[in-house]
Amino acid sequence: MMKFLTQIVALICSVICGCTPQNELPSAEALYQSFDATRGMSENAVAIAVENAANSQRAVVFVYVDWAFMRPQLDRFAEFAIAWQSNNENLRIGFHFIDFTEVCNDYRPLTSLPGWPMRNERPDVGRIGGYGEVVWIADGRVVHIQTALDFASGSEMATLTHSIFDPLEKR
Repeated sequence: MMKFLTQIVALICSVICGCTPQNELPSAEALYQSFDATRGMSENAVAIAVENAANSQRAVVFVYVDWAFMRPQLDRFAEFAIAWQSNNENLRIGFHFIDFTEVCNDYRPLTSLPGWPMRNERPDVGRIGGYGEVVWIADGRVVHIQTALDFASGSEMATLTHSIFDPLEKR
């Protein structure tokens, strides 16, 4: 089962991050099917998926939990992923849908990454609460956290993503 989940996650990441031919952009419905296939991740599968995102030069993680209604947030994330892939050939980033339901008491290992906001010398898990949060990661470090519905469109999310990742490219 673990190998199957790892293969699904790898397939989703390769499709969404732009490893498909440029004329074969994924549809929103294809992304939803991919999201559905990765729901119910074990604690170990979550750890592998977060490690994969952290090992990417640039990554965006959608924080999913099964106890919250998230269809509008998923719509926005899918819109963002498709808009990014179709308009940003020069700055590749990995898009990751991760089901944190099994680890939602502390959201580890995500909250253990460098750059995660701290509160009282502990990771501030209050930054995540089932609202469809999106976490931007650069070189293994959390650089931004925001809820998907804070944005009016996927294009607006892409604009923010440029403001986060473009300066890092110039280092």
